[in-house]
Amino acid sequence: MKIGIISTLEQGIWGGGCDQLWLKAAEDALADGHQVAISLTHGPETVSRTKHLATAGVELFWRKQKRTIYWRLRKWLISRLRKSNWRAPAFIGELWRSRSSEIRKIFEWKPDVIIVNLSLIYDCYYLPNLAEELAKYNIPYVTVNHAASEYWLPDNAMRHTTKRVLLDAKAALFVAEGTRRMVERHISCYLENAAIVRFPVNVGNNVLPMPVADNPEFAFVGRLENSSKGLDLLFEALSSDEWKCRNWRLTLYGKGVDKDYLDELARLYCIADRIVFAGYSTDIESIWKNAHILVLPSRTESAPAVLVEAMLCGRPAVVTDVGGVIEWAFEPETAFIADATTTSSIGAAMERAWQAKDNWEAMGIAAHKFAAERIDPTPGRTLVNLAIQLSREE
Repeated sequence: MKIGIISTLEQGIWGGGCDQLWLKAAEDALADGHQVAISLTHGPETVSRTKHLATAGVELFWRKQKRTIYWRLRKWLISRLRKSNWRAPAFIGELWRSRSSEIRKIFEWKPDVIIVNLSLIYDCYYLPNLAEELAKYNIPYVTVNHAASEYWLPDNAMRHTTKRVLLDAKAALFVAEGTRRMVERHISCYLENAAIVRFPVNVGNNVLPMPVADNPEFAFVGRLENSSKGLDLLFEALSSDEWKCRNWRLTLYGKGVDKDYLDELARLYCIADRIVFAGYSTDIESIWKNAHILVLPSRTESAPAVLVEAMLCGRPAVVTDVGGVIEWAFEPETAFIADATTTSSIGAAMERAWQAKDNWEAMGIAAHKFAAERIDPTPGRTLVNLAIQLSREE
């Protein structure tokens, strides 16, 4: 069978949890004897992550990186022209067709089913011509919806396009119930074709011994982007006189556009000597051999793989109640939960965690047990088989 995959993440960026699922699906589909083609943007991260697929015979349809401002302006202009009665000259039509041909290539490959991996739910609106080509070619498809945000509410055009794409899908798949509920509220529509899928994890299934140290180490794992991860709120919470009198360290594993800003902020709050920028790490277990507890002060999440991986390694967490986080984290059994993405709420959760240091090891064991019972050991194959099964149904 011919399996097509579309990754909507632009700029050649690798999205961690959201891209890892379609990558596993591609690998498992190939291992099961299927033909596979993928549409994705060209960039160092995506090239390095998919090199083994290209050598194994997967067809990669590369899309050029688009400058955000240009493409938003272009989308706005096209939208205005569509609403008007103005008839575009022929050369503009040819230009439009040449621009849209990048996403069209995977449709012209004629897959039997397409997996549309939406890193952000509204990518089906922002990725040029994706919604139009899905409707035009009428190839069965499923969507995998990873993230939505309360800080980015849709306008009418975004809402209508997203609703149409999700309702026309054989299945609208989500990695968290919380994200599904948020999307249904945003598009004012219940999705009867919705279902939950799990994501891959990059650790084993063994509890790691809790490190022995006089100074507890908090660890953040993820992109250094405040718009989604809320590290600025955490830094402010840790800048209080009370925290400055305590012996602790916070290590940030990741990279991102806000690294320099966070470095400046740590100096402003006089906690720079407690903050370690460790960079991106692929060895997740080595992180939890040294760290005691995960901190994830996110403004927006779906079902964060870093949380599940920490739990599998036997670590509790401090998290915010966003997306599908509390489908995995429970207070006081496995985590400390900030009920709002504010400095005071995150600070209160951190304080509860500090006062319960003696319970961290027991909480980590409970977290491991819960996560181990819920993960899917072969999420890529599950996704592929579900897409194939649904494509054959009338």
